[in-house]
Amino acid sequence: DTLMQKKKVNERTITIQRINDIKQLDQCQLVFISSSAMSHLTNIVDMLKNQPVLTVADSPGAGEQGVILNMIIKDDKVTFAANLSAAKKIGINLSAQLLRFAIEINWSDVLLNEHCTTQLNSNWILNWQKLFYQKSY
Repeated sequence: DTLMQKKKVNERTITIQRINDIKQLDQCQLVFISSSAMSHLTNIVDMLKNQPVLTVADSPGAGEQGVILNMIIKDDKVTFAANLSAAKKIGINLSAQLLRFAIEINWSDVLLNEHCTTQLNSNWILNWQKLFYQKSY
C-alpha cells in the first residue's frame, strides 16, 4: 500500500483504501478483490454491475464470475485474463495495447462489429473472425 500512496497517474493522486463494507465500493474507480474476499465475490460483482468500476483479482475462476482483469502467474511471470464482456457491460473500454498482453480474453457477449475489431486490433482476432464467419455460413 505504501509503495503506491501519493503516486500520480495523469495528474491524479492514487489513493489506496481497504474497504470492509461492500456498500462503499461504488466510490472507487478500481477495486482489487483479494483471495481472502473471494467468498464475497458474487456480492461484490453484483454490487458493482452497473458502476464503471474496474475489478481486478488474482484468483482462479474470478474472470468467469464477472471480474474484468484476473491476474495469473504463468511461467513465473504475472499476466492476466481479460473479461471484455464484463467491461463492455459497464462502459469500460480496454485498449488494444492492454489486451495484447492478455493470455485469455473472454468476449462471448461482445458483438463482433467494426468498432470492436478496431479496438482489438490484433492479427489473431482478425483470423478468428475469418474462421468464425467461414464456419457460420
